Amino acid sequence: MAHVSVPSVPYTPQFYYVFQEPPSLDTARRTHEMTSAVHSWFDAGIPFFTMQAIRDVCQQLDRFNKNGRKILVKGLDGTMVEYKIMTGRKIRCFEPNREWIVGKPLLYYVPIQTLTSVELDNKPGVACCNLVVRYEIEVRDKYTKEIINDCQHLSFEEVQRFFVTMREIWEASQPCKQLRSMLASKRTQLKVTKIVSFACASVSHDHRSREARRAAFQHALILTLRDIFDKGRGKYNKIRCYAQDPIYTSVDKLVLQHFGIDVLDNPRGLLEVDDFSVVISCAADFCVKQIVSDLAKPAMMIWDRVHEDAEADETICGLPW
Repeated sequence: MAHVSVPSVPYTPQFYYVFQEPPSLDTARRTHEMTSAVHSWFDAGIPFFTMQAIRDVCQQLDRFNKNGRKILVKGLDGTMVEYKIMTGRKIRCFEPNREWIVGKPLLYYVPIQTLTSVELDNKPGVACCNLVVRYEIEVRDKYTKEIINDCQHLSFEEVQRFFVTMREIWEASQPCKQLRSMLASKRTQLKVTKIVSFACASVSHDHRSREARRAAFQHALILTLRDIFDKGRGKYNKIRCYAQDPIYTSVDKLVLQHFGIDVLDNPRGLLEVDDFSVVISCAADFCVKQIVSDLAKPAMMIWDRVHEDAEADETICGLPW
């Protein structure tokens, strides 16, 4: 598997989550038993995430996404965990003239670090269930009931111009040239049919920010890889590009679609991963590497370079990424 390190972009969510725990296990002994079991399964090489399990929960969420319906998730130990859909409920809001409403259910992935920790307050509830239902929260005006979004987004034309500019800068950069040179000799050796990216962030936020430039560079990377692996392929056998990130706005989706990148909702991006994929995941806020390593053996994975906090403001390869 080839390894290319690229700059990361911090994830800034535009919504909140409310977590509904599955039935709790009320003894410390049981918690330790579960933790020991998880360690044993991990050491034995048993996959914690499977396509079948993720697809099953995804299909249930598609069918039963109304308030009061129930979702059944099988834990790693075979125990069935029940989640009751809370969509549409009001929850306590501390902001004047606003109210919080539970939105659509989302799938959350519990990493091995959480499953094997006995110090977390919610450990008994999580137990051996590594697929958890959480929720997007809508903020709306208490009186008009209109949805409130405090994030300021730019227009399609503004975002498109910005992305084109950032793509040109990326293509002219030394890291991009190094990437093209490195993959030129390996392109025919790697059987690639698609590129799947996770948590590359929004390109429609304030373009003066470093985060917006990083996000644009990461999406430009997708197009560079497509260009590299598309060479020599027939007209009807082009590389497909997918991106999954809950922070994408409607403008993000339109701009990315314009450049041939299809935006997929969670978990449909994960369901696209296979042995013929290039997977991009820079500073994701969920355990992408753990999940992908269980689901498939991608042709290539690209992720962020890890830095200590003291190095966070340094430039990489001479560029302000």
